[in-house]
Amino acid sequence: MIDKGSAPLKLLFVCTGNLCRSPMAAGTARFLVDTVLPERSGIVKVASAGTAALDGDPATGGAQAAMRMRGVDISSHRARSVTEGMIAASDLVLTMEERQSSHVRSLEPSADVFLLLEVGEAARSFSGEVPDEPRERLAALVRTARELELEGLLLQPDGSYEVSDPIGWPLQEYERVADTMAGPIRDILTFLLG
Repeated sequence: MIDKGSAPLKLLFVCTGNLCRSPMAAGTARFLVDTVLPERSGIVKVASAGTAALDGDPATGGAQAAMRMRGVDISSHRARSVTEGMIAASDLVLTMEERQSSHVRSLEPSADVFLLLEVGEAARSFSGEVPDEPRERLAALVRTARELELEGLLLQPDGSYEVSDPIGWPLQEYERVADTMAGPIRDILTFLLG
């Protein structure tokens, strides 16, 4: 990875089409930083992309509606395909499914890539002294996520860390997905930004 020094932490959310889950996750993260931690807003930058996106497509109507109900506007979102450059420029890539993690790793093997829900669990289960600096916090979070994954210490059974794709389903499924992602995103940001 590139040494990014004191530059803002860059989080990249990745799903398949960049139409539902990843723009909803990025919108949630931006909203939380701007409303819950506004004094820390310059510390993190958030983006999203898809492994099979059609560049330029807007977020689905269901995704926009579910986020609007939460006070988050993603109407200006436009889909884009994940690239090696995006991955290399990111400090942490958070995916919705293991196949997306595999795709991202195939493009940039040295990237720190994890399932969103796994990193949320790592943030909640972190033990020890929390570093002062955001970049050191990120390194500690990545180490914890990697240890949980490698040592088989994740609390949920295999497969339950994936966020299902709501595309083509009623609004209630988009709402369920938004709720599934909101807690882990809050946990991650709270850990990183203190």
